[in-house]
Amino acid sequence: MGLIYFIVTVIILLIWFVIGLIMWIPMLTRGIAIYSLSLSYAAVVNAKPSYMKRRDSELKQATKFYLVGFKRIFEMFKSRNTEYEERIEGQKEEKMKIGVFILELLWTSVFWTGFLYLLMPYLLFPIVERLKL
Repeated sequence: MGLIYFIVTVIILLIWFVIGLIMWIPMLTRGIAIYSLSLSYAAVVNAKPSYMKRRDSELKQATKFYLVGFKRIFEMFKSRNTEYEERIEGQKEEKMKIGVFILELLWTSVFWTGFLYLLMPYLLFPIVERLKL
């Protein structure tokens, strides 16, 4: 049974490695951009330090996103016994935040579409030139 759990863990880690990275880069880019713009605004208008607290937490969340995914995978498989199941049942049910998830997926799609659109000429032209030969 241990080998099966190991194989399943490796598969899930590989999937998270790809999907998590695809989602993390746009999230981190947005977090850095918003934080930088907010910091510029706060400096120009001489805003109170409390203005930046929300931006700090958003940037920290974006920074930790990818690593938290790995941490949760290891926690889930590390404590796969009944103690884990009892702990899960004892937790208060969280509401699904499907709207937030959909917005993140939308942002990820827009980010990568724009990124590839900008890079497409640089990626395709060398291939097209080789095919003309």
